Order: sequence, then C-alpha cells, then structure tokens
Amino acid sequence: MSAVRIVYILSLCTLASCLWKVRVTSTSSATTTVSPPTTTVSPPTTHAAFLPTSPPAVKPRTGVHRGYAEFYKFVEEAWYRKEKPFKKYGRAHAEEYTWRTYIDNHLKMGIRNFVLGYLTITRSRIEFGGGTRMRREWGQTSAFKYLRRNVIAKGGRILVDIKFTDFHRTVFDERVFIEEVAEFVREFPVDGFRIHAEDKSSEIPALKEDVFGSLKALLKTIRKLDMISAIWLKPRHWVEIFKHELGGLADINFLSLDIRNDTDIPVFNTDLYAEEILLNATKAGMAPDNIVLSVPLASHGSIPRLGSFGYSSAILDYGADPEGDGVVAADAEQKSFYHFFSQKRGIDKIHLARDRGLHGISVECDRRRKHTDLIPWSPRSLTRALATNV
Repeated sequence: MSAVRIVYILSLCTLASCLWKVRVTSTSSATTTVSPPTTTVSPPTTHAAFLPTSPPAVKPRTGVHRGYAEFYKFVEEAWYRKEKPFKKYGRAHAEEYTWRTYIDNHLKMGIRNFVLGYLTITRSRIEFGGGTRMRREWGQTSAFKYLRRNVIAKGGRILVDIKFTDFHRTVFDERVFIEEVAEFVREFPVDGFRIHAEDKSSEIPALKEDVFGSLKALLKTIRKLDMISAIWLKPRHWVEIFKHELGGLADINFLSLDIRNDTDIPVFNTDLYAEEILLNATKAGMAPDNIVLSVPLASHGSIPRLGSFGYSSAILDYGADPEGDGVVAADAEQKSFYHFFSQKRGIDKIHLARDRGLHGISVECDRRRKHTDLIPWSPRSLTRALATNV
C-alpha cells in the first residue's frame, strides 16, 4: 500500500473520531436531568367539625369547613308516608318505590346525613307525629336499621326532627325527657335531635317568652346527653334568639331561607337575602361552621291571590325551567309570577356556604305536603341538584 493511501486512511479515521466526540458532547448538553417528583406530605388536619370524613382538597377559606359543605336530607314522615310531588290541585303521577329503593337512591347521590321526621314533645314526653301507626312503622320496618348501617359506613349522622306542641302551657320536665330519650335511643340509635322552633304559639307575643325559654331548656338537656343538638329557625325571631342566648347553644343551626313577609317574595332566592340572614345570625352569636342553609321548596306568588305552592308545582303546572333563574310567569300576560329556588339558585347557595365556611345546606319541605320536590333522584329535582354539587 502506498504511503499516500495510508495517510489518506488515517486522515479519515481522525475525522470520524472528531465527529463522534462532537455528537456525544451535543447530546449530553441537550439532555435535561429530570429529578423525581417531590411529594410534600402535610401533617393531618384535625377538624373540629362533626363528621370524620376529610374535606376535598380545595382552597382554604374561613370557618372550620373551608370550602366544602355537608348536605342534609329531611325525610318528612319517615317510614310512614313516602315523598310524592304535588301539583296545584293534587298529587302528581309518580313512580312507586320501596323504602329501601328510596334509601339506595339517596346514597347513590352521595347523601350521608339525614333528618327524620317527625316526633312531638307533649308534657316533656316523646310521641310520634303520625300517631300509633307511625310508631308501628318505625318499629316494624327494617328501613331505619338499613339506613343507619349505611350512614355509619359513610361517616354520616342521623338526626330526628322534633316539634314541640305545648311548651307554652306546661313546664319542661328535664328528668322525664331524659328518660324518654333513653328509651327512644335504645330502640332507634340516632345521633341527635333537631328542634323545629316555629309554630303558631311562637308568633303570639304573650307566649314567646315561654316558648323560647322552654326551647333553651330543651337544647341544653340534649347537650347534657352528649348528643347532637340542632335547631330549625325561620329568619324572623332574632330578638328572642339573642335574648335567650340561643345563637351559640345548638351544635347545628338550620336557617330557613323562606320568606318573612310578602315583600321578600321577589328576592328570597337571591344571595343578598341569604347574606342578610347570615349577618343577623352572626350578630345572634351563631358561628359560621354551625350553620346549615335550609333551602325551601316553596313557590310564592308575586300577588296575594296566587298563594304559595311547591317547587314541583312550578315545574309541572307552569313549565318553569329547573335550571333557570327561579321565576316563572303565572299568567299568559306575564303580569304576575311565581318565585322559587331553581337548581341554579340552589347551587348558588352552595357556593355561598363554601365561601362563608358554613357547615352545610339542606332542602326543606312543609308538613302540609304543599311545598314538595319532584321525585328526589329525578334529574330535574332540587334535591338531586344540591346533593350532587356540594
């Protein structure tokens, strides 16, 4: 091989070696070193709230509940009369169901807190609001046991709604009531009692002192029993609530967003109305994380002759949009209207509850079965909209 050819081959080898070094250097400089993700584990937060389930990861806000809200389902006449939607002139056609189906469908919506209605207190003794038949239904049906088993599994609670009937006529006897509670809880182990604080006697000036005084004694007794004490109130007795120091007494305050008088009708489903109620509640000593906003199923007419019906009537009789602004024309000329909580208006209150750090939200009906929802698990129902958006 000639010397020239040998030199030529060596030159090619040298060039190839240089190119390889350049390639390796370029690749190395372009490589980004990816460090493994660092997981910051915060210490567990201890919540002073009532339920053991931790809140979802959301932006912290004021109040114990900081951005999440509990939903409470009120079963008006538990195990005695099933929920049915009512129209303006009677009951609407609706599917039939068993109590187990009823419970299962509510659990599927994520509901874990229930308020069962209803009991009465007469002469400090617990009675079933539906009488002997209702007592029999509670005892014989397996619905309560089935509900309790599932509520415990989900970390929820069961309260019983109590309506007092004669506190303005008889003196509350703590000893008798404690004995009654012990007997009731032995058979039906519930987590606490919610006192329904509004009745006709609470509207009579001469009787208010006795009514709210007895109410205070009742709440204090429930707390002595180490049970959850709750109260349901309409936003018109702030003077009595402040006077009797009821604001900070109950573990949970269910504040109705229903009207106080006819002037509230056009605005009772707005955030401004709810804000006013919350302001009064704060002045009365209620902590935000002890408050549940109670959304009424009422549909109020803009003029007296229209009267009041339910959410179901607004949807079924007048064709109101469940997702609308909560107002529907009551006549063809659109001169009068019905105002109600639509799904949109209800969900707005969930956002308000989260922003204010409130304990939760609920839907309320009336015992006359006039203010009713659609079947609760219907896509158009108010119950479903709120329960699936908390």
